[in-house]
Amino acid sequence: MLPAHGGEELGVEAEPEPGLTIVGSYLSPYVRKVLACLHLKGLAYRIDPIVPFYGNEEFGRISPVRRVPVLIDEAVTLCDSTVICEYLEERHPRPHLLPASPPERARARWLEEYADTRMGEVFIWRLFNEVVIKRFVWGEPTDEAALARTLDTEIPAVLDHLER
Repeated sequence: MLPAHGGEELGVEAEPEPGLTIVGSYLSPYVRKVLACLHLKGLAYRIDPIVPFYGNEEFGRISPVRRVPVLIDEAVTLCDSTVICEYLEERHPRPHLLPASPPERARARWLEEYADTRMGEVFIWRLFNEVVIKRFVWGEPTDEAALARTLDTEIPAVLDHLER
């Protein structure tokens, strides 16, 4: 466990494999993506519930960009939710998380990338950051014009793309 958060272990689904730990907060959609992968594969894990953007020197060592999630496994320590999910898929190939056919797998990968990049940019950094993170983490006011642009233009465009 990393002593950076000062909290207890949470989220134990079953007896964890030695070293299978997810460092991150349930608040993060990227952490939740990894937890969904672990759940679908039936893998036991434990959570080290570090608060995003914080953490001690050890967290900076295992996550050079100081972002969650981080997977600590007996074989490797990995950052980035996509990399972690791909590793888990390769290490524990059953059940498969991706469709069988190459076109369907490619489409699933595109949707995952779209969710990580464009949806993450809009929903996390332009909406949640404006309403919650800036205010409660950094003590900064919400940029009301940016928030209105996000709500009126960017979110509808993201959702329209998904509907197509």
